[in-house]
Amino acid sequence: MTETSNYLDSYPIVFFLMVVLILVWNLASFYFSNRRIKAMFNNLDLSQAKFRELHVSGYSKKNILSKLKQGRGFVDVIVTEKELCIRNTNSPFTFSVTRFDLIRRVKLSDVRRVEFIGEGTKISFANDADIVLRLQNPAAFAMAVAG
Repeated sequence: MTETSNYLDSYPIVFFLMVVLILVWNLASFYFSNRRIKAMFNNLDLSQAKFRELHVSGYSKKNILSKLKQGRGFVDVIVTEKELCIRNTNSPFTFSVTRFDLIRRVKLSDVRRVEFIGEGTKISFANDADIVLRLQNPAAFAMAVAG
């Protein structure tokens, strides 16, 4: 440890370059993640929405980290004639929402079940992990998903 410390004391530019490299890597990750997510929802027609609720909280059952951290108040839930879209409402937080598996655009035919449980509304998918959303109007959501 002292050898590393002595080396960085002798060559502070190495430490500076490592910090800059880490910063650039993180900013690039945020930028490209945001672009990918925005492209996913580019052609979404909100005028065709049967149900929409902003500032929803929720989590995915994919991993324990998602349940512990949760997306608190920055998830947008949209149901159209053919799709269920779950996306972020605030663009700077896109990266964190993708880490917690709360970005989805699925066909309504892939939604297997909508259940009302104590902590919210559990949505089961055909090919993906279940998610739990805390909706203000879960009955209207279930009706929109059911058709």
